[in-house]
Amino acid sequence: MDSVHDDVKQNASHVETCPATTTKMDTEAGNVAEPVRLTWRSYAVFTAVTFGLALEVLVIVSGGQVLSFIARDLGEPSLVGWVVQAPLLMQSALSPLIGRLSDTLGRKYVAAIPPLVAAMGAILSARATSMGMLIGGSVLWGVTLTTAPVLRAIATEIMPLKYRVYTNASAFAAGAIGGTVGSLAAGALVNASPSGWRNIFWVHLALHLTASASILGFYNPRRVRHRETKWTSLLWALDPVGSLLFVVGATLVLLALNWSGSTYVWGDAHIIAPLTAGVVLLGTFGVYEWKGRNDGVLPHVLFQNGRNFPLASLVLIVEGWVYYGVINNVLPRMFLHLGFARDSLRISVLLLSYGLPTIFACIPVAIYTTKTKDFRLPLIISYLLFAATTVSYANITPQWKSAFLGINVVSGIANSGPLAVLMAALQYSAPHAHLSTATGCGLSARALGGALGSAVFTVILNNELETWSASVVKAAVTAGMPRSSSKALVVAMNTEQGFDKVPGLTEKALHAAEETGRLIYSHAFRMAWWSVFAAGILALICVVFLSKIDKNRMTNEIEATVEKVQPGGDRVELGDTKDFVARD
Repeated sequence: MDSVHDDVKQNASHVETCPATTTKMDTEAGNVAEPVRLTWRSYAVFTAVTFGLALEVLVIVSGGQVLSFIARDLGEPSLVGWVVQAPLLMQSALSPLIGRLSDTLGRKYVAAIPPLVAAMGAILSARATSMGMLIGGSVLWGVTLTTAPVLRAIATEIMPLKYRVYTNASAFAAGAIGGTVGSLAAGALVNASPSGWRNIFWVHLALHLTASASILGFYNPRRVRHRETKWTSLLWALDPVGSLLFVVGATLVLLALNWSGSTYVWGDAHIIAPLTAGVVLLGTFGVYEWKGRNDGVLPHVLFQNGRNFPLASLVLIVEGWVYYGVINNVLPRMFLHLGFARDSLRISVLLLSYGLPTIFACIPVAIYTTKTKDFRLPLIISYLLFAATTVSYANITPQWKSAFLGINVVSGIANSGPLAVLMAALQYSAPHAHLSTATGCGLSARALGGALGSAVFTVILNNELETWSASVVKAAVTAGMPRSSSKALVVAMNTEQGFDKVPGLTEKALHAAEETGRLIYSHAFRMAWWSVFAAGILALICVVFLSKIDKNRMTNEIEATVEKVQPGGDRVELGDTKDFVARD
């Protein structure tokens, strides 16, 4: 197995340059450094890939924010969570494989083709006539999320090693901006029309096409001649056994979690069977990657350079649980169902109380980490703030509108550090030959955490809201509404329209029903937030044990420049500075 891997490693990578660093982490030594000047080529590629990363967050945020409105239009609210869970599952299941593919065969087309698949998914989603059709579309546009490790690897390898925290912070900031823009755009489009959520996916279509074209147009990595490698060797290098075990196991676990408490009750065979099978397959995957091969989806080399890789991966699971599971899915619902905002545009504007602080707070985090080479302090502060905001969210009431906005600001600051710092910790732990694989593993952990969090919170909310209909009807009837109007009232409250068509519904009865509904929702949201508190504490413990950045990795070397430099060490473009060097 190792000989096959060595053959692939040495000969299959035909579009990337050899690693730039000469530290003991990289095995490809003996290359001669050459001065290189960063020009528009590097910055154009960096802009293209950060645009792609911003788009990936925009897609998830804009789709997740309007789940309540989609459910009102298409029905089947118990399935609406899969609109976000399906693409996250695609990312969690395929990111390590795609990262491995780009490390083996090159990054350009691995990064440029998935957005085209996502464009087809956007068309399907925009024209969806059922929840199943929409979920099918989300699976297709989820394909583009799998390119995140490739895009992050490109962004970091074309810039000096010592700026790795800055490049990851820039990627995070791009994602935060994408999420903010997506939130505002989704709110405006849905506010314009009850079916305005469809226009979100038409916007996605244009952006996916732009992302693909920009990568194809600007990203032209240096080509290296190599002898042919058998396709069977390439296939084995992609770890088909481990990939299959992980994909099927994760899918079954998430399917069981999504069904539990909504479609089926806990203990039902439809829950127990896939959950058990999924856990067994994931356990088998772990054993196989440990004992079966040392160069699979989880190459052993990632665990041989200190404890940062496993610790950062574990913390990223929590980060995904928090952001995708709670921030992206629960916060918009809290604004709507607690009465803080009645329309999607207003919700989007209020969500800036979270989005803007995340963009600006990552700047001092990146500066501090780069100067001190210390991951721990900014992350410890982040998770202490997160613990405080979790407790605050877990005590929310319908009367907390102003306080809620303040909590969001602190929460945004708390969540700005992890992605800017944790991804850099992963990448500094990996040799260049496994850069995209390591990044893919981290993002897979984050996406899996997000999918699990989304599923768990859906279960909690569905279970806690089982009495919602009966309770709001009882409150309205007690306040004077005829019992015969019960069904019409529930429909009107679910759609936020048609109240004037509910027979016998007075202002007093409507107020009583709304207040009761908000109290029930606030209790459900409190239970959801308490469920993540322990995970936050676990993350805090993990970051305490992170190691500092190895100073030998904080160099001026560029691992895979896109500038015009000839292979072999001859300089083609002489820079004005000797600060940055690249290796053939």
